[in-house]
Amino acid sequence: MAPGTTLEEPVTKEHTPDLGTSLYEMTEYLEKQQAYDLFDYMLRDLLVAQPKDPVQHMIDCLSVPVPSGPLQVFVCSAPGVGRSQYCKDLAEKFGLAYISAGELLRGQKVDVRKLDLADDKQVSDVVLEAVKKARSSMQGFILDGFPRTKMQTSLLQENGIVPTHVLVLKGNTDKIMERQASIRDGNLQGEYVDPQVLQSKINLHTCHSSAALEAYANKTKVIDAFAPPDFVASEMERTVRMLPRSKGPSGPPRVLVLGPRGSGVREHASRLASRLGSVFVDGERLQSTNAGGGYTGGASSPRRMVTSIDLPKEKLENTAAKDALGDVGVRLRQPDCKKHGYVMCGFVQSSDIASVLSEDIYLRPTRVIALRASVSVCLARLRHLTTDKVTGKVWTTRPQDENLRKRLNRSKEDMPDAVQAASEAYDANLPSILRVLGSGGRCMEVQADGDPEDAYVDIVEFVERPLPLGSSEK
Repeated sequence: MAPGTTLEEPVTKEHTPDLGTSLYEMTEYLEKQQAYDLFDYMLRDLLVAQPKDPVQHMIDCLSVPVPSGPLQVFVCSAPGVGRSQYCKDLAEKFGLAYISAGELLRGQKVDVRKLDLADDKQVSDVVLEAVKKARSSMQGFILDGFPRTKMQTSLLQENGIVPTHVLVLKGNTDKIMERQASIRDGNLQGEYVDPQVLQSKINLHTCHSSAALEAYANKTKVIDAFAPPDFVASEMERTVRMLPRSKGPSGPPRVLVLGPRGSGVREHASRLASRLGSVFVDGERLQSTNAGGGYTGGASSPRRMVTSIDLPKEKLENTAAKDALGDVGVRLRQPDCKKHGYVMCGFVQSSDIASVLSEDIYLRPTRVIALRASVSVCLARLRHLTTDKVTGKVWTTRPQDENLRKRLNRSKEDMPDAVQAASEAYDANLPSILRVLGSGGRCMEVQADGDPEDAYVDIVEFVERPLPLGSSEK
């Protein structure tokens, strides 16, 4: 370089680096790859195992396909519900070691058909040996029928064996005995157990199971063992695919809740927004309000349960006209949605809208929940939904005052024909919408016919955990 010369700037003065996008992409990448959980597992397992070669041990940890560590699934139930076959199928599905306490004892020539339970120390020794063998090769496992007592749970804890999931197959005594009778008569495959022995073991299970599983209450999933076999297997698989809650930081949630009218979609979305501290956006009400000229300004409420757009009418009209998502797009780009995230319902009725939303990296949902509810249930829930034309109060039950009842109006959208048509349209469009939005495990269908609280719990579990394991995990 000649004396007196200087290096020129590598970029022009007009170039402005997009640091916001870069930060967003890095945050998304770390969260999607679960980098925080991967390093948390690696260091935690290093302290537990304390290997002679820590570097090689960490390399082995990195080879595990599950970022939070190998799957360690405990499956418990009363005897006689067909638990073992479900466990074997689940182990094969995920490529896990199948460890059965009963089979291990039989291999030790121990009589497992006696009236009382096996000795805690004896059964724990053989189970722990099998578990340590699986863990030494960084392999996950299914623990079939263990632990059964609090002592067995204590021995697992002393050896640093903590389940990632606990599945409890529940069945009452009458159904268990009916199943055994079918096995005895040759109508069903399985191992027949003497009724007296079976009754004794059921009594022991009832006595000890609560104490044995008390330490795993927050990881336990109860499944009806006498539901259709396909349902039991799918529920076990779905539960195991759910990963534990992450300890690492995450970006603002962006959740889309879909569902037919009467499924509880608005109630679940607003409740979830309150729990997450996010903005509740009701796309249906937002569009109808703004279409009617009711452009309401004002700051967000403390709970951010708002759907209005804080813009003058003229500016909002111009902005919405330029936005591919219209009024909803304008609302989602407001500062509070960017900072706190959103939970949205009443929007995305077609795959075209879903495509536009999905292509926007700043707005596309991180979770999509699709509620499934039958027309009969939706109609039953909407039957008493009325509005007082004088006060504007919404009633969900019939008031006793006759004069008040005369003032109540029922929306045309809640009439049987309208609900039926809306439900059919939802069912017809949902598959194409999910194909666009539900890639990478971001979507989950939730059965909303039953207790709304059960549906809400499933929604929260899906939203607050990392994305579930993909179908290719094995």
